[in-house]
Amino acid sequence: MQIARACLFISLFAALAAGCGTDDKPSQLKVLDVTPDSSVEALDSKIVVRFDRPAVPAEQVGKPVASSPVTLSPSVGLTAHWSDRQTLVLTPSAPLAASTRYALVFGGALKTQLGAAAEEQEHTFVAGPVRITAVRGMDTEAAPPEPTFSLAFSVPVKPADVAAKCTIARPLANEAWPLKTSDPDAPSTQVALSVTERLTQGVQYELRCSGITGVGGNAPMPDGFTGLHHVAIAYPTRVALADGYRRLKAMDWPVRQAESYPTHDALYIVDPDGNTLELMWDKPAENWPRTPEGHQAVVFGEELDLDGLLAELG
Repeated sequence: MQIARACLFISLFAALAAGCGTDDKPSQLKVLDVTPDSSVEALDSKIVVRFDRPAVPAEQVGKPVASSPVTLSPSVGLTAHWSDRQTLVLTPSAPLAASTRYALVFGGALKTQLGAAAEEQEHTFVAGPVRITAVRGMDTEAAPPEPTFSLAFSVPVKPADVAAKCTIARPLANEAWPLKTSDPDAPSTQVALSVTERLTQGVQYELRCSGITGVGGNAPMPDGFTGLHHVAIAYPTRVALADGYRRLKAMDWPVRQAESYPTHDALYIVDPDGNTLELMWDKPAENWPRTPEGHQAVVFGEELDLDGLLAELG
C-alpha cells in the first residue's frame, strides 16, 4: 500500500511539475517578409506583408479593411485587404515619392499581436532609388582635355547637387577636382557637366559620384558610381557586336547604357562582381569627325538604337 501511495504521489508531483510555469497564451505574431524588401522602381507598387500564421478571421479575407492596420512614414494614404488570413496587401492611394525611404508602422490589433517586435523590427524600402543610367557626350576611352558631358539619372535630381557630389579623380595621384554645371537650379534627369581643371592627356581619370539624392527625396544613391575607367571588349564588326547583344538579350542580362559615339558603338554592362564592361565596335577611322587641323573633334554621342543593331543580323 505504501509503495502504491508513493507511486501515486510521484505521478501527481510529475503532473503538477509539468504544468507549472506553462503559458497558454498564443505566441506573438511574426512578420515573415515584406515586399518590396529593399527597393522598388515602380512608384505605384503594392506593399505585401506576410505573417507566420493567420492574423485575422477567415471572413475578413478579400474584403477592404476599414482602416489600414499599417501606415507608411513618410505618410502616404493606403487601402488594405487580406489576400489570405496571413497576407496583408497595401495599395498606395497616390504614387510614392522617388528617392524616398519608407518605413512600415504597425498599429491597432496587429501591433498588439506583434508585441515588442512591432517597435523593435524595422521594415523599410526605397521607392524609385536614384541611379546613374548613362554617361553621354564623351568618349570615355579618349576624353578630351576639357570635356563637357551629361549624366542621365533614373529620377529628377538637382544639377547643383550632382556637381557638388561628383568629381574627376586621378586614382594613382590621390587627387580629385570638382565639376561645374551651367544650370544648377533646374531639376532634371539629364545634367550637363564640365571640368574645372584641364585634364592631362594620356592619364587615367575616374568620374566618381556618391550621396546624390533625387529631388524631394531622403534616400541618397545606394551605391557609389565610378566611370571613365573600365574594361572594353572590341568586336571586329558591327554584326559581331549585334550577336553579342543578342546573346545578352537571350540571357536577360541588363544593358546599363547603349551609346552610339562618332567613333564607335558601345554597350555597357555590369558583370557579376560589379565591374563595368564595355562591348564596342570601332567605326571606320576615316569617318571619325576631325578638326580643321586634323585632330579628333569632340562630338556628343546619342543613344544607340538596339533594334537597329539587332537588324544587322538579318
